[in-house]
Amino acid sequence: MIIFLIKNINKMSLSRTISHVYRQFKYPFLVFILICIKLLYMHYSVVTDKGELTTFAYMENIGTTLIDTGFILFFPFLLINRKKYFYILSFILIDIFVLTNIWYSRNFHSYFPLSLCFEFNNLQGLTNNILASIRWKDIIIPITSIFALLLIYYKFNTYESFKNRRQIAFTFLGCSLVLTGCFFSLVFFKSSSLKEKFILPYAYNPMESTFRHGTFYYFFIQVWNSESQQYSKEKLKELEPLFFTSETTIPVVPSNKNIIIIIVESLLSFADELSFNGQAITPCLNQIKKENTYYNHHVTPQTQLGESSDGQFIYLTGLLPLKNSVTIINHLKNKFISLSSLLKEQNKIIESRMTIPTGPTFWRQDKICLNYQIDSLFTRNEYSKKHEMWLNDEQIFDLAKNKDINTTQPFLSVILTSSTHSPYNQTIDNHITFDFPSDYSNELKNYLINLHYTDKQIGNYILSLKENNLYNNSIIIIVSDHEAHDSYLNLPPTLKHITKEIPLYIINSPVKVTRASNDTIKQSDIFPTLLDLTGIHSSWRGVGQSLLLPDSLANSPHELLRREKAQEISEIIIHSDYFRFHHYNSSHIPE
Repeated sequence: MIIFLIKNINKMSLSRTISHVYRQFKYPFLVFILICIKLLYMHYSVVTDKGELTTFAYMENIGTTLIDTGFILFFPFLLINRKKYFYILSFILIDIFVLTNIWYSRNFHSYFPLSLCFEFNNLQGLTNNILASIRWKDIIIPITSIFALLLIYYKFNTYESFKNRRQIAFTFLGCSLVLTGCFFSLVFFKSSSLKEKFILPYAYNPMESTFRHGTFYYFFIQVWNSESQQYSKEKLKELEPLFFTSETTIPVVPSNKNIIIIIVESLLSFADELSFNGQAITPCLNQIKKENTYYNHHVTPQTQLGESSDGQFIYLTGLLPLKNSVTIINHLKNKFISLSSLLKEQNKIIESRMTIPTGPTFWRQDKICLNYQIDSLFTRNEYSKKHEMWLNDEQIFDLAKNKDINTTQPFLSVILTSSTHSPYNQTIDNHITFDFPSDYSNELKNYLINLHYTDKQIGNYILSLKENNLYNNSIIIIVSDHEAHDSYLNLPPTLKHITKEIPLYIINSPVKVTRASNDTIKQSDIFPTLLDLTGIHSSWRGVGQSLLLPDSLANSPHELLRREKAQEISEIIIHSDYFRFHHYNSSHIPE
């Protein structure tokens, strides 16, 4: 009988314990699940291409999401007592973080870089992009917050006791730590080192690494990348012989010409010679190809997170941007050997300028110009006529025309267009119509209509150069800053390939470009080509290959190795701020 009573008492005690734990953890656990839903929705929204993700990657994603949620809720559960309105602030911050990553990824195909947290000037003129990034299904983020707050306000009676709060907070923290321990055990089982598991994969595929390893990992790796030099002296010594080439393969051009570089927003080779019922998308560019012009429509884009700023960086410095951060934000104070600095150093130009459609601080263009040693920056602030937040292409070329006429020759002019910028939910000129195929999305149709508008403005600008006797004395380069992403264009599977190539136009080249126009080239090849076209002697020629380089040199072991190591060379030069700490003479290899 006594044994029976003891067993019943133990059962009753266990039952009461389970009931107590259930009552204590029921609603906090529901809040935990709601936060998990937010984070999972964020990850699956950011990483849209899941073709290369393994089953284990999905398991890692779920596990690290649980870990992240436990860490996120630890301090709110522990510290917030009667002043439950502090939970409102907590959920607002969480929602801002989640939605920022989701909406940023729909424009730039990556998680939001922490280095952009205070770059508020970059939001100017992007209202349409932000609005186009919002989906109805995103309402799940505020709804989960509202539901969680209702639970907290009306069901969290146990939070009046610090003991109960402590039990709940440390239980979730403990679970997170246990899962973290299991996660690291798997890491050591599958990988030889933490660097192999966490550091190197992020360098090559930051989106997938963040998807697998979670939010706190992303914070850590971003901070680590910003503080770490990311290079070793041994690696620098190994790669340094590949930085430079002393061969001069092209005769010096005797006459100094103006250099005009038109960087067109999201210009795709796909539109070349494209027409519908005899109506061409780019009639002006098609005509330009017939006028002493080298044309190549197989240029491979090499931009990274910085998108347009990366395009400028490649063309004006000859380096490739970093793969896992926005180069101009994290390394704005670096010293670079730019096209403008070389032209001025060797007396090829008298002055240089850049004309942009935005304000001067957008993507830090004012500081970029100083870094690239460009003398003047002209923005929407200098355009006196009525305009929107950004200048359209008619206005940007109008501004550039005025500066051309009043500038002492020879000069360097860099012009950035904007009218083919995403989103493609509307057209610049509603009077332009085409008979498009039925399988073209509205976004693709709008893009092509806007490109037709931009093509017209380029044609008008070329005409103004001729009318003002500037055309024949100018080398004109027309390039694209980067590709137009297939997600922006809402392309069907049969057309996704059209975003892989961008074009290059070289007008009035003083030297015949012998490279076949159907050869595949890279964005980084344009910088050394410009050096050859302008007769620049420089041991620093970027990491690409000039289109004028003879095959015998282009295929030499030294040049082939430089091309293979182009990304490594660029990254170590950027991370070490190489040109600041090594004396450089353009005609000799630095000491």
